[in-house]
Amino acid sequence: MNILLGEDNRGDVYLVRDALRKSPLPVEVECVTDGEQLLAYLRREGAYVDASTPDLIILDLYMPRKDGWAVMEELSATPALRDIPVVVFTGTLTPTVEQQLAALGVVRALQKPLDLDRYIETINEIVAWWHSRHNPEAR
Repeated sequence: MNILLGEDNRGDVYLVRDALRKSPLPVEVECVTDGEQLLAYLRREGAYVDASTPDLIILDLYMPRKDGWAVMEELSATPALRDIPVVVFTGTLTPTVEQQLAALGVVRALQKPLDLDRYIETINEIVAWWHSRHNPEAR
């Protein structure tokens, strides 16, 4: 499984990478720190010319240069990119925000837990969820 992580907070990047390293499922993660880099990665532009299409995007909503909202608007408007599943993993989440994200094509929206153990569990749940949806023998 290949994950593209859009996250600008170094601490969160470390936690996600650490959780994925400990995942019982094989996972590779690429990280970008703003929305412009994320879109360049997906379009294979500049430094990302050899990038592979991720199986899943884990996206923070509040990043510099182009935030997660703008990224989702571009993804949903681009036929070649709109089918990549996106899980929003962000600090603040309300039911209204969840509805708005669903309208943009986000498959799941989760709030980052403050508890370290729960944070790692949530990342592992994302991977297990994706794996169960894409591997019928895992169900």
